[in-house]
Amino acid sequence: MKLSGCIAATVLAFVPSSFALLAQRAESAAYVRFDLDKTRGNDFRSSEKGVMPFGELKKRDDEYVDVKIHNEQTFYSVNLSIGTPAQEVTVLVDTGSSDLWIIGADVDCGPDNSDSTEPLDCFEYGAFDKSKSSSWKNNHTEFYISYGDTSFASGEWGTDKLDLGDLNADGLTFAVATASNSSVAVLGIGLTGIEVTRASGDNGYEYDNLPIVLKRNGVIDKTAYSLYLNDLDATSGSVLFGAVDHSKYTGTLATVPLVNVNARYGFPKPIELHITLNGLGFSSGKKRGTISATKVPALLDSGTTLSYFPTELAAAIASNVGAVWNARLRKFLIPCSQAKRNNIDLIYNFGGVEITSPLVNYLSETNVEDVCLLGIVPTSSNDIILGDVFLTSVYTVYDLEALEVSIAQAAYGASAEKENIEVIKSTVPGATKAPGYSNTWSTYAPISTGGNMFNAAANHSEESQGQSLENRSTQNAAVGLSPSVIFAFPSAVLIGMLSLFF
Repeated sequence: MKLSGCIAATVLAFVPSSFALLAQRAESAAYVRFDLDKTRGNDFRSSEKGVMPFGELKKRDDEYVDVKIHNEQTFYSVNLSIGTPAQEVTVLVDTGSSDLWIIGADVDCGPDNSDSTEPLDCFEYGAFDKSKSSSWKNNHTEFYISYGDTSFASGEWGTDKLDLGDLNADGLTFAVATASNSSVAVLGIGLTGIEVTRASGDNGYEYDNLPIVLKRNGVIDKTAYSLYLNDLDATSGSVLFGAVDHSKYTGTLATVPLVNVNARYGFPKPIELHITLNGLGFSSGKKRGTISATKVPALLDSGTTLSYFPTELAAAIASNVGAVWNARLRKFLIPCSQAKRNNIDLIYNFGGVEITSPLVNYLSETNVEDVCLLGIVPTSSNDIILGDVFLTSVYTVYDLEALEVSIAQAAYGASAEKENIEVIKSTVPGATKAPGYSNTWSTYAPISTGGNMFNAAANHSEESQGQSLENRSTQNAAVGLSPSVIFAFPSAVLIGMLSLFF
């Protein structure tokens, strides 16, 4: 979830009640596992297991003029036990932010920004009463945070104990909200460079957030965690602090460095979880083609549901998979049957390592027969945000000390009996540097379509045909998103789509 800039939200909420949280010691070190409970809805209060996003298209004068998306957000939900004696509060865990804040017992509960007709109950998912915790220490510093969906919280900072059974997690810094328009709190587990305390002008500072506290107290050996979101239809996932589960991926973990997109603002090292996307392509049956081989920084953000691409790249993706831009709805639409029949996969190249992501993961069905929304969103940003629709395809290990990410194709269906968990002591076990580890993004460049990412120096896979699904180059594909755009589709597809949407 991007602070004051994020659009849709996929949020990880850890629920250790009935102990979904598992802390185990392995010889000299331990790991902490959070089992994630996955639900979808337009807000956390209405979210349910097993439902999928669905678009309701609205028509006026034979034109589609609006769309309401149901079950738009994905939540992975959990409780933390904090204080002495422990008090349980639900938090939504987010790799795109870095601060923990929780609802206070004295919170001023403002109107929320959801579509729910129910009045906001800020105590619905637990509230922390500072006066009832003997270990709470107030540091008398004001707290404020806001998110791109207009939710906010304000209050005060302090420290207390996180209850992890026999493991020591004392001295955890977090904020207690005395005012908020959200009924559920957030646990950010990103890099400390984006903590809200860092933005306090000349007095800005960083503090030890949860991943660092776990290492500082000897709970884990390395400030690192692995994220497994399971397949798109699943109702659970997991996060391991300080360990890797080898049963959750196929092939080999490949390590790539984080890249510093904020150097121009004076930051000497990365403060967000961006890695280099070296190329983007597709496959359909035996065909493979390159959409773009331009290096672009990509943010891996579990706090975002869809995926966001620079306008030119989003248009090129749509052109290659047979989607059409609807200017009124400001969304790409695609015939559902065509997308499924062609068995299309998007192929992401990170340092020469390919991750395959099925196009069906990006589709939302609608109330109109054979019309799907495509979960690829064009933005004016030069960066990519890869959200839940992508992250379900990958097993990711975030090494916050080495400023590296290790990735592999996710494996589905492994039972608890087949778990193969290994503690991260220094380097990530089982991981090797990607062949193009040093072939990283450094400066923004215009995005070129076409090329051949499969035959790059960083990748020794078979040579691609370098063509789209229609056996043509994408070099001349239109990239603007104005109402007058014409994409290079076969005429039958284009005419059929236009008759549906315009």
